[in-house]
Amino acid sequence: MIRTIEPAGGPPREVTTILFRRNFGLVQETQPDKEPAIEPESADPVYTAADLDTVRVTAWREGYSAGSAEAGQHLDRAVHQALDGIRAAFDKASDEVDRKLGRAADEIARLFMSALAVVLPTLSARYGEEEARAIVRTILPMLSKERVITIHVSSAISSALRDEISRVDPDFLSRVRVVAADSMLPGDVRVSWADGEAIRDAAALWREIEAVLAIGGLPIEPASMDELKNGD
Repeated sequence: MIRTIEPAGGPPREVTTILFRRNFGLVQETQPDKEPAIEPESADPVYTAADLDTVRVTAWREGYSAGSAEAGQHLDRAVHQALDGIRAAFDKASDEVDRKLGRAADEIARLFMSALAVVLPTLSARYGEEEARAIVRTILPMLSKERVITIHVSSAISSALRDEISRVDPDFLSRVRVVAADSMLPGDVRVSWADGEAIRDAAALWREIEAVLAIGGLPIEPASMDELKNGD
């Protein structure tokens, strides 16, 4: 229903009054349903391409560093284990070499001493006379004031030694007594006087060699000594 309203102080105007909520006979204009209010969503952070590149590079570096460190630790352990194994093998091999060298040295020393025991009597027989003469020539001049001198030598060279004494000084013949001993090697000489003596004794030297070698655990066959004494 339409009616006219004249407001005070103003021109009249028409006002439509609705008696019913449904206007029968008229096409009802449908009002669109109101959409529910949408709450604003929180905006996600926005990363630029540069930010992503930085994150990617940083992550790669951290991963590479961690992987390198772990690989380095594994490598260090492997190297240490390998070195320990090499050291143990080397020590074992070194001990074995030392044992073999020790045995070889013992065999060489035994062979040398056995050979020396064989050739020494021969050398004494061949060069003993000249050795005894040299000793007499050296010692007698220093004993010119001694009244009695005794020289023990091998029976094989006693005559040659008396001849050498006369060459040094004929006056010594009256003061020097030469004693021949069958048990002495041709090169052995023992010169004694009132308060001293001088000895060249191959058998005694041999005993000293035996003692030194025995300290090192290398005993010499006892028969070698008998060969020296007997001149066999």
